[in-house]
Amino acid sequence: MRSDSDGSRPYRLRRAGRAGAGEWIAALTAPGAGLRLVVLTGAAGLGRSTVLADAEARLAARGVPTVRVGITRTDRERRGSVASRLRSALAGRRHAVVFLDDVQWIDDASLAELAQDPPTTVVCACRTPLPEAAEGLRSAFAALCRERTAEVLALRPADRAETAVLLTGLLRARPAGELAETLRRAARGVPALLEAAITGYREAGSLRVVDRHAYLLPPEQLPRLPADHTALAGIRALGDTVWPVAKAIAILAPLLSPRGGGVPLVAEATGLAEDQVRAALHALWSEGLIHRVSLRFRVPVLAWLLRSSADSSERRRIAQVAIDAVWEGGIAGSDPRFLPEQLVQAGRPADPDRAGGELLARGREAMLGDAYHAARWLRAAAELLTDPGRQAEAMFLHAAACNLALQSEPSARAAAAALSAADRFPPEVLLELEITRLAGLLGMGDVHTMGRITDEDWRSVPGGPANQVLTRAAALVLTDRWSEAADFLDETREIWLEGNAAAVAFGLLFGPAARALQGDLAGLERSLARPELRPMLAGDRNRVPHVQARARILLLFGERGRADALLAAHGQSTRDLPPSDLALHAALSGDVDRALDLARLTLATGAALAFPPAHTGICRMMAYLLTARGRFTRAREILANARLDQPVQTQLLDTAEATVEYLLGAVGRARRLLVAGLARAAEQDVVLGTEDLWLWLLEWELIHGSAGEAARCATELGRLTTRLDTGRARHNHLLARAVTEGDASAAAEAVGVVRERGQPSEIAETLFMLARHGHGDAKQLTEAYDLFGQLDALVLRARLRVIMQARGVSVPDDRATAAEQERLLASLVSEGLTNREMATVLRVSENSVEGRLNRLFQRTGYRSRVELATAILTGDFPA
Repeated sequence: MRSDSDGSRPYRLRRAGRAGAGEWIAALTAPGAGLRLVVLTGAAGLGRSTVLADAEARLAARGVPTVRVGITRTDRERRGSVASRLRSALAGRRHAVVFLDDVQWIDDASLAELAQDPPTTVVCACRTPLPEAAEGLRSAFAALCRERTAEVLALRPADRAETAVLLTGLLRARPAGELAETLRRAARGVPALLEAAITGYREAGSLRVVDRHAYLLPPEQLPRLPADHTALAGIRALGDTVWPVAKAIAILAPLLSPRGGGVPLVAEATGLAEDQVRAALHALWSEGLIHRVSLRFRVPVLAWLLRSSADSSERRRIAQVAIDAVWEGGIAGSDPRFLPEQLVQAGRPADPDRAGGELLARGREAMLGDAYHAARWLRAAAELLTDPGRQAEAMFLHAAACNLALQSEPSARAAAAALSAADRFPPEVLLELEITRLAGLLGMGDVHTMGRITDEDWRSVPGGPANQVLTRAAALVLTDRWSEAADFLDETREIWLEGNAAAVAFGLLFGPAARALQGDLAGLERSLARPELRPMLAGDRNRVPHVQARARILLLFGERGRADALLAAHGQSTRDLPPSDLALHAALSGDVDRALDLARLTLATGAALAFPPAHTGICRMMAYLLTARGRFTRAREILANARLDQPVQTQLLDTAEATVEYLLGAVGRARRLLVAGLARAAEQDVVLGTEDLWLWLLEWELIHGSAGEAARCATELGRLTTRLDTGRARHNHLLARAVTEGDASAAAEAVGVVRERGQPSEIAETLFMLARHGHGDAKQLTEAYDLFGQLDALVLRARLRVIMQARGVSVPDDRATAAEQERLLASLVSEGLTNREMATVLRVSENSVEGRLNRLFQRTGYRSRVELATAILTGDFPA
């Protein structure tokens, strides 16, 4: 709280947020404080009434009598109404602290009486800026200041930290990325409008929560609230003409420049007389809601809510006025999205061909940078255009834009609509539409339709035999039938190699991709050099996605170096990768926080659903990283959702889930998961992820005394290296030999392999596993410990400390270790683990856990696990 001292003021001015303001007022107005006037000021929605209620409750708890009089807008016209209610409330309670809420609406007669015979202590809440009719308050305030000590507390808008805490409470999740700051700016830090925005986004279905982080998707979507919502009540109360004018200027804002003839435009849009519009604008300005010249709302969120509250007939009428102003009146809007949005809202404008052409051009331009709006505009263009060729272009681009915007159901519908006019498209475009439709169906989870396509419907696909073959192959791949897809493409090679360029390109992608999951990564890399691909790879539009698709598979196998080399060989870099691939790359590079942020964004947007193994791989990666940080419940949630969303290549999930279960003490379930994952991979004839399944199963058998089974796992890993030529497979086989045979040379070679690969988590895990089985020296243990620290892998560091202590290797910085142990304990508490589970994770007794918890609660002041978990969620406790 900040205090301003100014000799020219007969009062003290302080500025503060809502937190602590109630206690400050209560302290100022306590018995013995003398004659007091406390004025609480602030813009609408900052929480003045909430602060007054808090102060009143605090005084009541201390036995101080209080009287509260609420004042409404209608009191302004009712002479003496407030004074009358105050006299009644004070009867027999002359020395009570008086609370007056919304004093800006007090009538002049009541104000004069209050100034002439004021109560002992008065606390007023007053909205700023003052309405024009309330200017008399200033002189009355000055008179009261001459008789008593005056204090003014100006509530300021919520700052960044306060906004983040408020939104976390509303969402029960942390606002991701710049969401908190974006909403703070749009709401100007007004808590009531922040709450209204969150309610509106929920109503619009735009909020997604992944791993307790909240995202707004698509970010262009406006919040939607019913017209009678309290956030809009103040505008509705200004009168029947003000309400439609407010909605009109919220929509027409880009056209309402000082030279744009704002009043006539609004009058035409609302059907009101210009004098009525001027009066309504004056009312909005006097309330402090709009700028006087530009007529824009001061708080963007309020404008958003007004725009979305207009009904369909209002939107159509206003849109037609806007279109006429631009096309006929020559008014240039300030927002490039404005005209195409109004063309969409108008439904069927007076010149549909011109409107359709404009929407087609704008949609085509916006596809790569603004797919959400491009999809809206292109859909409307396809409905408006009458020329068959231009309509076909709009239909194709609409399907592509929906796909880019990650809108599964609209994408499938748009592609199906375009395919219904198949005679308008060449075979290459028809195949793209078929694959776009399949990706949309997959995102919708429509496995029934996908199954029909793979079994029979592929035979009727338009565009010729090559399109039919590739459509079935794509459906097989997308439904996790990789071996069938590879065999089918081999059998039909002559058909699709003689087909159109798109069929050849997709055939040379799907076939090698399917074989790669069976172990042939070199064939995947070589496939880009096929001469048949050169026509399709001549331009960026096709070359970039085809190269990235192959790099994605290499990243799934943990081959970061090979992925980088492939990208570089074709003029690309990791900077060009989409977020889903960047997440995998960041994890392999040891940038854990960035990997998690990108992975959450990918899951929130559904960006990886079009290539299901990538979606599964991202979920596996997230679960590993969260488990290492002690976020067991969150890891379980990610894994459970992955199995529900797209159960593809789920052996990848089995390793991660087995790790969670093992660390929590469910060792039997851990083994069953490993065995089931290997069986599923064998059934599908794929090897993706099996190198880790075999290694984890080998260690399980060793720990539980099954040396023979462990040796069998080592043998299987040896066989796998002949089929799967990756550094990870070779490394795992070397590790298996080291721990089962005590082979020191194999251990050294395994360490050499991971150092060459340069992936920090892989290096640390290798040194840790060797340490668990008696290999490695003090230097290697310390290196692993430091690497786990860089990765913030608290659980693995805690378990490694046990080994280091047992082998007499010192752990640096005891104070930092104690703080880290406390942070891990708090994380485990916030995850809802039982004392037994925490003891298993920490490798200590349950009594030790209980003692540590008691010390943690005593030191931090939190009284329960729920309080601590809430503090971690809001960021009050760093965990």
